[in-house]
Amino acid sequence: MDLIRLLLMQQETGEDPPELRHYEVRLVLYNIALMLDAGLIDGHVISDHIGEPAAATMIRMTWVGLPTTTPIAAR
Repeated sequence: MDLIRLLLMQQETGEDPPELRHYEVRLVLYNIALMLDAGLIDGHVISDHIGEPAAATMIRMTWVGLPTTTPIAAR
């Protein structure tokens, strides 16, 4: 869940939180796919030949995702 919060903060601020660089790309892509499934963001995921996320684009945060970042940004 921490990674998802960081990705939502990235969408809200337009800046990469420094903590993001500690995560493997494969894990980031997987969590972006989870965010899309949950309706937190709009975007696209391209899967590889075995169905795992190979690339992803986050277009914007949805109304569902917006309240998730509010308490974090206030810290």
